[in-house]
Amino acid sequence: MSKASENRIAGYFKSERQQRVKTLLQQVQTELAGIPDLTESDVKDYFKLSEEEKRLLRERYPLVAQNATEYAPQKFNAQDILDDLDDGDFLDFLATTFKAMHFRSLRARIVAFGEAYRNYSKFMSYVEEAREDREAGAAELLSRLRINVSRLEGSVKTKRENRKKQQNAQG
Repeated sequence: MSKASENRIAGYFKSERQQRVKTLLQQVQTELAGIPDLTESDVKDYFKLSEEEKRLLRERYPLVAQNATEYAPQKFNAQDILDDLDDGDFLDFLATTFKAMHFRSLRARIVAFGEAYRNYSKFMSYVEEAREDREAGAAELLSRLRINVSRLEGSVKTKRENRKKQQNAQG
């Protein structure tokens, strides 16, 4: 059996799991609320360190810390260098983790919607068979389902056309 014929997502996010995940994400957002919301132009003038440059900074830090009181003003805090490196490492970790979660969620979303569509199609075929067998109410249900599909397809088409018009107007 191919993976495309399995139902791999159905019911994974029951309401209690959804609520737990939403609560955890709210806690994470609250915890990370102090991270500045910077734009590309805010950071364009900052030097972007390579892994080698980060390693060198860490190796040279003891020399800076040792001589900070002798050569730097009193308000200079050598510990800030180490703190910034640690913060950068943790932000790298966050970015990598969230990016992995993002792609995993996007791929799972494709499977979930695909499974929903496939199962909907199966149900439509069951109703069509029931109508052919002249089961009570099957013809009426099939008619309503087809009307809903027609409306949905019309709505999707209109949204697509509006999006194209909007893109053409902007660019």
